[in-house]
Amino acid sequence: MPQKIFYLDHSTDFSGGQKSLLALLSRLDRSLFKPVAIIDNKAAVLEYELKKINVGCIKINYLNIKLIGTFLFPLVAFQLLFLIKKENAICCTATLLKLALFVLFFRL
Repeated sequence: MPQKIFYLDHSTDFSGGQKSLLALLSRLDRSLFKPVAIIDNKAAVLEYELKKINVGCIKINYLNIKLIGTFLFPLVAFQLLFLIKKENAICCTATLLKLALFVLFFRL
């Protein structure tokens, strides 16, 4: 049975990081792993590209607002932590260092 892996991407853009993520996910051995991308609810292009390569995606509000997002960041991190536990993901990787560290800290 494939193990679920989460890939967190907070950006609403579609640029180099998202293209690299797609390249990685398209080459992942699906007999071993089931990739799921957790993306911003405004990342329409990334969502479309993920569907083209049959990768599941969960859309959330990463609060990509400069000042408000900084103060409300812990809410986003706790929401992600809840999803990781609920979906029983074995691994989680993120494109934003502070997000990865926060989720790792509370997962331990």
